[in-house]
Amino acid sequence: MIRLDQISHSYGEERVVDDVSLSVDQGEVVGIIGPSGVGKTTLLRILALFLEPDGHEAESTTGTDEGTVELDGEAVWELGEDARLARRRRIGMVFQEASLFDATVERNVEYGLRVRQDWNDRLRDQLRGLVGSTGTPEAVEDALDIV
Repeated sequence: MIRLDQISHSYGEERVVDDVSLSVDQGEVVGIIGPSGVGKTTLLRILALFLEPDGHEAESTTGTDEGTVELDGEAVWELGEDARLARRRRIGMVFQEASLFDATVERNVEYGLRVRQDWNDRLRDQLRGLVGSTGTPEAVEDALDIV
């Protein structure tokens, strides 16, 4: 189960997630809907442990913990970086946009392989060959086979 309790997140002075609480049990399907710019993607990034909620960042200026993110009853932002990364590996997320990060296709795929610790020279060479492919459905299907 993943649980958010009173989570907030701001970009500069603009608060885009404000005091959100949510519990999702294993196997449960939840939809997060709303107009553009209201914090849906930010909330998903917090759920996937890609983004820390306000009050948990090392450079936080609030001085207080403004909420809790728990995965199977464990407060993940209180864990060390290695332990948190191990929890993050259990979470998958697919965006509707072309890339997960504002980076090249190669860097986005490389990130996933590195997180899973499946990265090696052979995969890097395969990936570089695929990134230069024609972009046909067959090439995409073949690319998925290496991951």
